[in-house]
Amino acid sequence: MSKLHVTGMWCVLLLSLIPSAEAFDGGDAVALLIGVMISVVGFCACLGWYSVDVATLYFLEIFI
Repeated sequence: MSKLHVTGMWCVLLLSLIPSAEAFDGGDAVALLIGVMISVVGFCACLGWYSVDVATLYFLEIFI
């Protein structure tokens, strides 16, 4: 059995031990969606900042 399968089985085992939420209403769903949207926007902002930084360094290497 490969290491990936063993790791996957351990993850499933550990996640099954976590108790689930008892109540999940509309407010929780909205909070989850807002959190996901903020996370995606933050990830895209960091990716854009990194790409501009790398492009600037590449541009400076060409002309220096």
